[in-house]
Amino acid sequence: MATNLIILSVYFDMSSWRKRAEQMILNSGKLAEKYPTSFGVWCLNLQLLVYGLKEIVIVGNEYSSTLLKLLNEYIPLKVVQASASEDRDWPLLREKIIIQNQTNIYICENYKCLKPFTNFNEFKNYLPEHF
Repeated sequence: MATNLIILSVYFDMSSWRKRAEQMILNSGKLAEKYPTSFGVWCLNLQLLVYGLKEIVIVGNEYSSTLLKLLNEYIPLKVVQASASEDRDWPLLREKIIIQNQTNIYICENYKCLKPFTNFNEFKNYLPEHF
């Protein structure tokens, strides 16, 4: 449940959901420390809090094929959102540059994004050092 709250807090920009999840994880801390094999998911949630959740946004006309390539890569602790165009209803998709016949891949954290990658291989080469 805590994992879902954290992920949904990013999709919907609901900090209260993240705070609730953080409190749930912290409350389980002593038990997870004492019985780590029994609380594996909670330990992963703690790892998510310590290292942060990476936000990956794909926008452009080839978003679907780029998304499939992305999903074939092992990238832990992430949320992904993809669209053919900017969508102001979704916080991660707001204010993303759309250039005709180009697909951009953004890596963000707390809604602050790096310069977008326009080539999947460049994006893939960036991953090992920064994730």
